Amino acid sequence: MRSLSHYRVPGLLRVFDDLNHELQNGNGNVYIPDVQIEKNDTTYRVTAALPGVAKEAVNVEVENGQVKISGTYPEVAESDFKTVYTEKQRYTRFERNLRIDENKFDVEKVDARLENGVLCITLPLKENLQPRQIKIN
Repeated sequence: MRSLSHYRVPGLLRVFDDLNHELQNGNGNVYIPDVQIEKNDTTYRVTAALPGVAKEAVNVEVENGQVKISGTYPEVAESDFKTVYTEKQRYTRFERNLRIDENKFDVEKVDARLENGVLCITLPLKENLQPRQIKIN
């Protein structure tokens, strides 16, 4: 039986790197960021982690029943080390599309902010769909 030290570390790490979310297309690798979706009585909130990405490199669109998040990652500087044991996939672009019911949301009031590498998109519900308190006379 071979000991664990017999196996080359780069081969073992590569197995875990293959589990990354990626989509192969003609333009290279596109990363699909994970999102968290939350809701309260008046708003839906979508958050996505985009570490190292400047807000100028992010595009958010609401169109044809979808919220489209896309953009580019900054270039990675070349390493001055001579031997590289493992190299993580370098993504140049990211893209995520989420279907929404445009009849439920006030698309003119959708807001997006990128702070500390976290993109936060708020989608307010139309006022006629928000719960309201009825005064009893």
